[in-house]
Amino acid sequence: MRLHPTRFLVALPLILAACADGSRSPMAPLAHAGDVRLAARDETVLPSGELLACPSDAGVTGSAVIGRDGGSLSVGGHELVVPAGAVPKATLFTIEAPASDVLEVVISADKRKDYKFKSPVTVRVSYARCADAVLPEGALTAWWIDPATRSKLGEMPGIDDRASRSLTFATDHLSGYAIAYRNGKGGNEDEQ
Repeated sequence: MRLHPTRFLVALPLILAACADGSRSPMAPLAHAGDVRLAARDETVLPSGELLACPSDAGVTGSAVIGRDGGSLSVGGHELVVPAGAVPKATLFTIEAPASDVLEVVISADKRKDYKFKSPVTVRVSYARCADAVLPEGALTAWWIDPATRSKLGEMPGIDDRASRSLTFATDHLSGYAIAYRNGKGGNEDEQ
C-alpha cells in the first residue's frame, strides 16, 4: 500500500526527527536555513515537471544487508535509511545511480524493485553532481519513476536541502526515483 501524501506530511516530521537524532542513522541533520519544503498536492492533479538533466557517464552501485534492527546504505551521496521493524528479515538492498542524462536512482531489495516495507523508510537522493547552471531557483522534487521508461508515476513530497544538494523523502516502497523541476520551472512549462 502506497503512503497517502496527506498521511506522509503528517508523519514526515516524526520520520525525519527519528532519522536525524543520530540513534540509527549517520545522516546529517535534515533541517537547514536554506531548506525548501515541499507540500502535498491535490491527488487529482499531479504536479508536473521536467526531469533534472545532469548528465554523467559514470554510474555508482552499492549493496548492504539490512535486517530487523534497521540500518542504512550510502552510495555516491544517495542514502537509504531503514528503521527497526521495517523489514521482517535480513534483506540485501542495492542502490544504483546509473550513468544517465538525468539524475535517477534505482533502489531494490533482494533484486526486486517492487519491495514494500512494514513502515516507511527514508531516502536521500543527492544532486551534488549537477552544475549550478542547471539548477532552478525554485524547489526541486523527487518522483517515483518506472526505471525502464522514466515515466513519472507519483511525486514523493520531501525536503529539498540546497546546502547538502539533496532531496530527502519517506516511502513505504522501493522503485526508481528521479529529480525534477517543480511544476516545470527551469525546464519546459507544465505538462498536461
